[in-house]
Amino acid sequence: MPIPLLAPVAVGAAEYVASACAGVFIAVGIMEIGCLSH
Repeated sequence: MPIPLLAPVAVGAAEYVASACAGVFIAVGIMEIGCLSH
């Protein structure tokens, strides 16, 4: 496949990975706050 066709796919994958990592960090932060509050 030509590079121009792969660019949107790479960007979409990067955004998906970034959002997934952000979700994990938020979940871990909430869990840590919940554990420390007890």
